[in-house]
Amino acid sequence: MNGLGSNAVKEYWDQRAKKQGKLTTTLAGSTPDRADSDYAERRAFFAGHVPTNVATLDYGCGVGRYTTMFHGAYVGVDICSALVAIARKEHPDHDYRVLTQPSLAIEPAIRFRLVFTATVLQHNDDQAVRRILESIRHHNPAPSWAIYENVDDQSRTVCGRHPDTYIEMVRAAGFPISDTFTTRHHFHGAEHAMTIIIP
Repeated sequence: MNGLGSNAVKEYWDQRAKKQGKLTTTLAGSTPDRADSDYAERRAFFAGHVPTNVATLDYGCGVGRYTTMFHGAYVGVDICSALVAIARKEHPDHDYRVLTQPSLAIEPAIRFRLVFTATVLQHNDDQAVRRILESIRHHNPAPSWAIYENVDDQSRTVCGRHPDTYIEMVRAAGFPISDTFTTRHHFHGAEHAMTIIIP
């Protein structure tokens, strides 16, 4: 099975954070300038598609590279405490929280209208993704979604999925869906898709 199980995800990111620090969520061998350029390219791709003025849960926020895109209430959550510490240092005026497992088992409850997640779910196997979705549903049964993930890569640590697969996973988790929109681009030679799901 591609992607990591729930128990392996935290160890994977903790180990990467020890070696790479702020560059943990970038492509292997990235320099700080290359990382900034890559994330600027992604943010430009998201522009006009991702709602940025609503209360947002950034699931798998890493070091907070997408934080400044959002202008409404914002909470970033991540399973790796080292990455959350960097995010807090980089963006001290924003709210970040550490997950104790790859689910939303944190209190107090988070009030959000959008779940944004970028290149996070692809690192989780199908069972782990289902657990994540169920935990989010516990906090908000009808958010909008902005899911940006790799479409093609299949490896031990990445499970590329077609956008329709994410739509069906969200539906199967009990979230209402009235409309969807998907746009794609190639990023470093791999196809990625942004899927917007509206309740």
